[in-house]
Amino acid sequence: MPGSPVYDRRSYWRGPIWPHAKWLLWLGLLGHGRAADLRAANLTLLARPAARFAEYFEPFTGEPLGSLDQSWTAAVALDWLATAPDV
Repeated sequence: MPGSPVYDRRSYWRGPIWPHAKWLLWLGLLGHGRAADLRAANLTLLARPAARFAEYFEPFTGEPLGSLDQSWTAAVALDWLATAPDV
């Protein structure tokens, strides 16, 4: 959490955005009226030219971090693309 002494927005599991974790949150939000917003925001992030299928992202700049060709990120993107936007 920002403000915590161990928070590091670029460090593994201490602050970055993980597409597969966002996908799990999205699944939980289905049927509660907020899933479409989360899906759209993450597809916008993944559509950035430098993003490719990055393993995780810096939360403030969206800079791709880790492996740029992560299969779980590609799988998440495919699932979001196959889902109706208004879900």
